[in-house]
Amino acid sequence: MLSSDIFSTIGDRSLSQKARQVGLQAMIRTGLPPRSAFSIQNTIGASNQALEKIIGLSYRTLQRHKEKGSNLSPVVSDRIVRFLNVFNDASKTLGAVESGVAWMNRPCQPLGNQKPIEMLDTVAGTSEVVDILGRIRHGVFS
Repeated sequence: MLSSDIFSTIGDRSLSQKARQVGLQAMIRTGLPPRSAFSIQNTIGASNQALEKIIGLSYRTLQRHKEKGSNLSPVVSDRIVRFLNVFNDASKTLGAVESGVAWMNRPCQPLGNQKPIEMLDTVAGTSEVVDILGRIRHGVFS
C-alpha cells in the first residue's frame, strides 16, 4: 500500500506534504523533482551507478533535469515511488532507516542470494521483495 509518508524516509517533508495534498498518483503523472532521486542517493549512500539502476535514468540526465528545473518523467517518477515504498516498508519492518539500508544491500537467500535493492527494477522483483518483508514482519522465515 502506497503512503504519502514515503518521502519522510528520505527526509523530504515538502514532498510528503504535497503527496498528502494532491496524491501520489498526481505527483507521478506530473513528475517528481530531481531532488527526490538525489535524496535517495544521500540517504542510502548509493553511488552514481547504483542510483542509475534504481531510477532507470543516467546520472547526467538527472543532473540536467536539476539544472533546468524540470521534473522527471512519469516512468522515472513511478520507479522512485516504487523504490521509496519498499524502502519505507523495510525501514519500518526492521525498526530504523539504517537497518532498512543494510537489509536492502545484503544478499538475501530467499531471493536467490540477490540483494533486495537489485530486485526493484521490475514489478515482479519488487513483489518478491515485498513478500519477503511481509514474512519478516509476521515471523515466517522459510
